Amino acid sequence: MSVLQQVFGWLGVLQMFVLFGVLIRRRHYQRMPLLTLYAGGAALSSVVVALHYTRDTWILQQAVTAALRFGVALELIYRIFGAFPAAAATARRVMFVILVVTALTALSASMPDAVYTRSHAEAIPRLADLEIQFRPELARPMAGLRDRLVRQAFYQAINREELAGVMAHGLAPTADSWVRPSDPLRAELEASIPKYPYDPAEASRLLA
Repeated sequence: MSVLQQVFGWLGVLQMFVLFGVLIRRRHYQRMPLLTLYAGGAALSSVVVALHYTRDTWILQQAVTAALRFGVALELIYRIFGAFPAAAATARRVMFVILVVTALTALSASMPDAVYTRSHAEAIPRLADLEIQFRPELARPMAGLRDRLVRQAFYQAINREELAGVMAHGLAPTADSWVRPSDPLRAELEASIPKYPYDPAEASRLLA
């Protein structure tokens, strides 16, 4: 991740802290409690993930932020329709529909894991965990990801540093293995983790 991306990431966190401070200082939290919670929660959770990044903390941060964001949406709907007393019934219907749709979406996303022939998908919000099929009688294509050079080509064709910067806003390390940098076993396994730089030309050569 570039220095500029890190700067913009931390500026966003600082902006949320400033917003939280303004809401508290001017006592706007009395009228907009969920917006205040969102500003403070989003800023604080971003700092926690940046200082102690793990898969679990990142997933928790995403879940909490999404819940607070949904609460802010409901709060805005309530405030907007509250300014028009005649539209109060419409506001209640709109919020009821939103709650029903959200509940149905959450239930559909939390169905039991399904076992597939060629891959396995783990039901985690906004995250898919795929495993390579190495058994020759099941792997399709035969000369696909079972081949080490093909896996290396895919590795070098992906700009992992830029991907981490875009997906995690500069708050997560660049992935290079299944073992995260903060794992206690990382030091023992460091020498065994292959290091291939981002090189699309080399990736094309390996796949040729």
